[in-house]
Amino acid sequence: MPCHAPICNPVPDDGFVRPWPGGFRSWANLMRRRFWVTAACKGLKWLCSGLCVVDEGVAAAGNGQGGQAMRKNGDKKRVTVKADLPLYAQVQEKLRGHIARMKTGDRLSSERQLSEYFKVDRITIRRAMMDLENEGYVVRHQGRGTFIRQLAAQDRRQVTGVKATGANVIGLVVPDLELPMHAQLLKGVEEAAARQGVKVWVRNALLDPNREYELLESLGRENLAGIITAPLSGNVFAKPYVERINQLAAAGKKVVLVDQYVPGTAAAVAMVDKFKVGYIAAEHLIMLGHRRICYASTHTYDTSGDESYRGYRQALADYRVTFHPELEVNLPVEFSAQPAGDRVCQFLREHPDLCTAIATPQFSMGYGIYKALVKFGVKIGEEIALVGNNMGYNQELAHITHTDQPYEEVGRRAVGLLFPDEGAAERVQRHCLVDPVLVIGDTCGSQRNNGTTE
Repeated sequence: MPCHAPICNPVPDDGFVRPWPGGFRSWANLMRRRFWVTAACKGLKWLCSGLCVVDEGVAAAGNGQGGQAMRKNGDKKRVTVKADLPLYAQVQEKLRGHIARMKTGDRLSSERQLSEYFKVDRITIRRAMMDLENEGYVVRHQGRGTFIRQLAAQDRRQVTGVKATGANVIGLVVPDLELPMHAQLLKGVEEAAARQGVKVWVRNALLDPNREYELLESLGRENLAGIITAPLSGNVFAKPYVERINQLAAAGKKVVLVDQYVPGTAAAVAMVDKFKVGYIAAEHLIMLGHRRICYASTHTYDTSGDESYRGYRQALADYRVTFHPELEVNLPVEFSAQPAGDRVCQFLREHPDLCTAIATPQFSMGYGIYKALVKFGVKIGEEIALVGNNMGYNQELAHITHTDQPYEEVGRRAVGLLFPDEGAAERVQRHCLVDPVLVIGDTCGSQRNNGTTE
């Protein structure tokens, strides 16, 4: 007679760890339950899409005198938000509506309370509040809370959906406010804008090229005094992006690009001199006696990387150092830290004497290469010299010799290009280059004795 094994074997002896220890039948019942729960949730989400009822009382926990009680649940307003916005941006839009109906000095609820109400994590709330603070709607005091700033009539029309008008507002699109360099850029723009008596609308592209394109399209519909944007690498050579910049210019919009230029456009540019970034890093290593210098950049992926790469090549030519193409690392900037480190370690494994120094104009690549060399057991500064970029943003990496790109000054210069001095129409500056600085650390060692010219 055939031997029938039990359907549910609690611990199958096959070496695999299963997420359903009760066997197949238990797993099947679980899947059926999940199916119906998921279907019900999707149906509810479909019915509720597009509208979100928000209680004003939860957003406002009190006033400047120390705490008015929560408003009753019956006092509700309907706030319409786009479902395709990032979660933090949806929360931000809802809070903007509340701010427009609140008084100066009113205190918003704590991050914990807002997190529980909107059913999102506190990181999402913090991100939304950071943007609102950057836009000037709220002010945060450590240990006291977040309060509504005194909004001018112009600002209050903005948060309630009435279009702001012209000469006293500029738009700024940044790749990601969480990155220190972009926070520095914002600081410079706001400082220079305040001197000009204009306000800044800040829009965060979240490192998404498509979102940056959409934000430019949206700002182009506003009556602004000008637009400043830092093109993402994915947009620099993209035809639709080039066309968008040209369309803005054709419509009479003042547009200034920062950090890198976009081929095919006539937009003004304020940026660090990327050519010098590559040149001074290579020159420093050459002067120390290095002749086989690996250079890691975004050479073929964006204009910024190409400019710094050309500076590196020019330094080699000026000092009559032979260029070795096998020493080039060329990667897109997105998620480049580990790939750059892996590529350098591969060089060292296959050819231990291939290079004596490494330079890069990208912070992420410098970080990845440094970590990889440490893990590989290389004595940085003795066996391999390293020059990174903007390593001072991280105190643990500030000891690395690096090029410093002053993005705060770039922000100031960008605003200057939007508002040139009166009476200087004939000498309006179309482009502005800011010089980088070489910061000497401990990762290049001392003068090499074998520095002969190849």
